Formats: sequence, C-alpha cells, structure tokens
Amino acid sequence: MSDTFAIDSLRRCALFEECDEAALDGVVRQLRRRRFRRNEVIFHQGDPGDALHVVAAGAVKIVLPSAEGEEAIIATLRPGDFFGELAIVDGAPRSATAIALDSCETLELPRSTFHDLLERDPRLRGALLTGLAHELRRLTSHVEELHFLDLAGRLAMR
Repeated sequence: MSDTFAIDSLRRCALFEECDEAALDGVVRQLRRRRFRRNEVIFHQGDPGDALHVVAAGAVKIVLPSAEGEEAIIATLRPGDFFGELAIVDGAPRSATAIALDSCETLELPRSTFHDLLERDPRLRGALLTGLAHELRRLTSHVEELHFLDLAGRLAMR
C-alpha cells in the first residue's frame, strides 16, 4: 500500500486529522488496505468487532437487517468517514452490518493497535469521543423525528 495514499486518506478522517506525521507513520504500518465490490458485505451484525475501518474511496452503508431481509439504512459513509468504532471500544459483537454501496476501499486498523494508539495519543482519544458524541446526537435526532413527526414531516426532514 502506498504510504502517501494511506496518509492522505487518514488526514481526511476526523479521527486522525490532529495526529502528527510520526503518529500517522506508525498508524500506516499497522493498516490493512481492503477492497470491496458493489454490494459486498464488509461485516455482518453480530460478527466480532476486531477492527476500525476508514473509508478511503467509494461509499459504505451501515444497515440494520430484518429477519424478512429488509434493511434499515442508519448511515451512508464517504471517504474520510470511519466505522466499526463501537465494537472496538467495548469488545462486543458488531451492532450493524456494513455493505459497500459501490466499489470501495477501506483502511482497516486492528483493535489492539487502535487501543495502543488511544493510550499514547490523547488527541486521538478526544477525536474518538467527539465522533461518538456526534453520532449519538445524530441518532437521537433521528429517533425524535420518527417519534414526533408524521410521514410527511419525516419525508420533509430527509
């Protein structure tokens, strides 16, 4: 993997944008570049949470699948976005399924490496907390819309 490609991809990610060059170089050595075809599953709900992903190219959708085969899309992610952070923080299985919307690439960072980085770099810890808070606020707003707005109101909000 090209170090330049990986560093540029990490720089676009809010989680790593405050990291200095030395920290990014250390992260790059631990990354695994993954390529996915359109509609390919990156991980399933219930899978072990063993890595964080940063979208480097393409798009990913995060879905909650139903028993009937339907999907509730809870997020659409583009280059610079990250996902899989919940499972690597708490060690629980994946809470949702991640699927490539189109051909895409992610940079995968193993859970143990991510935890080592969190211990060494308080800026990364702060960025992770900010990202989690942002996502919680987004989901809270979405629940509010679902609970208090009628169908026309929900469509207008989207």
